[in-house]
Amino acid sequence: MAKNEEKKKGSKAVPAACGLAVIIAALFGGNKLGIIPLGNDGKGDGDTSSSSSVVEEVSEAPTTVQEETTQPETEEVQYIEVTVSNDSYIYQNSTLTLDELMEKIKDTDLTVKLTDDKASKKAYEDLLNSLNESNIKYME
Repeated sequence: MAKNEEKKKGSKAVPAACGLAVIIAALFGGNKLGIIPLGNDGKGDGDTSSSSSVVEEVSEAPTTVQEETTQPETEEVQYIEVTVSNDSYIYQNSTLTLDELMEKIKDTDLTVKLTDDKASKKAYEDLLNSLNESNIKYME
């Protein structure tokens, strides 16, 4: 009967030893795989400034063709440039009076892009008033 008792006591030690071996292997293996961050030398000093030797495999999911949705296209604004310099109006490299300028641009559907090159306040405001009266779109 003494032999049976010795076998029972010895049988408890084997699973405990196996469990301890698994824990130790997980700690050392986990450190190598980057699962358990113990630092570079495994002493747990917390220095994680150097690069890891773990190579991560990245796989891309196959691209799927999605049905193209119809979105309203942003309309590119087409414009003509007019520069107001002092008391003069410059359009297509020509200096014009206000009346000449309005005659040239009144029949266009384009937006007028205004550039202020040391324009006088009166000349600039006169041009804005003329554009508004003629219902010509402009941007400053």
